[in-house]
Amino acid sequence: MIGSRILISFVLTIALTGSTGCRFGNFTSKDTQLKDDGFTGFYRTAATRLNYCVKLKSEAEQICAPADLAYGLSDWSNLISDPVALTRVPNDSTRVFLFTDLETDTGFYLTKSSDTAFSATLSVSSDEFSADCVGLQGFPILGQVQRSSGLPPVNGSPISGRALFNAQWIYQFDETVADACDAPRTAIEACYHDANDCTGADADERLQTQTRIQRIFADAVASGVLDPTRIDEIEYFGYIMIYQ
Repeated sequence: MIGSRILISFVLTIALTGSTGCRFGNFTSKDTQLKDDGFTGFYRTAATRLNYCVKLKSEAEQICAPADLAYGLSDWSNLISDPVALTRVPNDSTRVFLFTDLETDTGFYLTKSSDTAFSATLSVSSDEFSADCVGLQGFPILGQVQRSSGLPPVNGSPISGRALFNAQWIYQFDETVADACDAPRTAIEACYHDANDCTGADADERLQTQTRIQRIFADAVASGVLDPTRIDEIEYFGYIMIYQ
């Protein structure tokens, strides 16, 4: 399962093109080997690095720093395996399918941008802070396969090459009116530091709200890219994890 945190893309507007938990037609993977058709097959891949990034209103450029792979693996390890199984979609030249579980034929679709490249945005959701300020959430992923021959099989599966992925987790404050998110951001920062400034009917509910907000920002703070006294300046933040 993808984690329950809050996000969207550094490219800022990516349509929802994929979904998790889909079943791939009538494919019976435990009885039928993936047939090589020039794309379909098993590909080696591994997470190699992760950068955490934050963009503040007062800064011209986003701030990024290397961070622990564990931040990303907690979200993506159940979705991208090594090797990862990819296949063409019958009678659909616009999409490919990535298997997260071959035994149950489940996974998610990605939209093709070329014969070897594809992308999707998974698990998009939002938090409405006001009529003109929304917190957007999503898991964008870009992928590409590099075909090669002569690679040794893994667990009896023939390997068709390597799969490269750019897997992201990001939270973006989206304004339809200039500065519409300033007040919600200020309130969020105040709650982060003091539960008495959080919403809630009583002290227990206010503490629960603070805990939820602190968890949203925990990895960005731990990675060193976000100063929690500048939460009120955030435009977006999150990570980019590279698989090669």
